Amino acid sequence: GLVTLACALGGVFLRESMGASSVGLLLSYALNLSFALIMVTRLSSQTENSFNAVERVLHYGATEPEAGGLDKGAAPPAGWPAEGGLEFRDVCVRYRPGLPNVL
Repeated sequence: GLVTLACALGGVFLRESMGASSVGLLLSYALNLSFALIMVTRLSSQTENSFNAVERVLHYGATEPEAGGLDKGAAPPAGWPAEGGLEFRDVCVRYRPGLPNVL
């Protein structure tokens, strides 16, 4: 980007005092520097996202379960369910009141 442009303009303005090989080397280093800065930015972004995921796992691991989870009452019979099925009739489902039906 700007580093490469600055080096190219510097090479043009200093063409009497610098050889073509020196300007070529300068531009090559400028392009490598630009690529390295892009990679550092990308890797730091990925690292931040990874740490964010770890923070979420730690937060959810420390969260107490909500009340009313498993019912400690009577357990179902040992062979339950041997077979089963569901039948829906005249079912209308929406995400919240006021929205159109989705089923």
